[in-house]
Amino acid sequence: MNLSIASDVASRVPSLRLGLLSIRGLNVRERDEELWQTIEQAATEFAARCGVNAIASDARIVAVRRMFKAIGVDPSRYRPSSEALVRRVAQGKGLYQINTAVDVNNWCSLEERLPFGIYDAAHVEGDVLLRLGRENEVYEGIGKSLVSLEGKLILSDAVGAFGSPISDSTRAMVTSDTRDIHLVMFAPDVSHDGLHAIVQRAAERMRKYNGGEVLNLQIND
Repeated sequence: MNLSIASDVASRVPSLRLGLLSIRGLNVRERDEELWQTIEQAATEFAARCGVNAIASDARIVAVRRMFKAIGVDPSRYRPSSEALVRRVAQGKGLYQINTAVDVNNWCSLEERLPFGIYDAAHVEGDVLLRLGRENEVYEGIGKSLVSLEGKLILSDAVGAFGSPISDSTRAMVTSDTRDIHLVMFAPDVSHDGLHAIVQRAAERMRKYNGGEVLNLQIND
């Protein structure tokens, strides 16, 4: 799979880089006690050093909000997924426990304060483009009804939209039956080398707790 950014998005957010991690042969489970204890500890430590009042001044939170504003989306009305995680943990609520692949994804997103999307590769067709949602474009969101995509950043394949840095679709969601994944990181104002290190850390954690083989590690400049 190749990942690219539409020209109108690139012109509005020239600092945006995307990271792509593709892994095959995972063993996704509903829960792993060692993983979940590690995540809970990480969340506790994060909450201790990052209170709710500090979120607005965090450089990466600010950069992601600026990205949303650059394309005409109010980040207070449509909150970036990473900021939603950060706010939840800062309030002492911890992370949601979903499955071992999604849990690693959310853990990485929390620590990096960047939107991460994780997708079942079996339900992604061909190359993927980050573009703006079209008029009346929608999809069924995870845990939600239809999500309006018009004017928002979305990931789109040969079939249509399936993901965004706000809320992903049910079409490509990762379950315990998933064996191959694509993980996408939205990284405005992050250097090439910085993003490469983030993708590598995600790969190490994903393989440690889910196994599998890295097929592709891509930085889109």
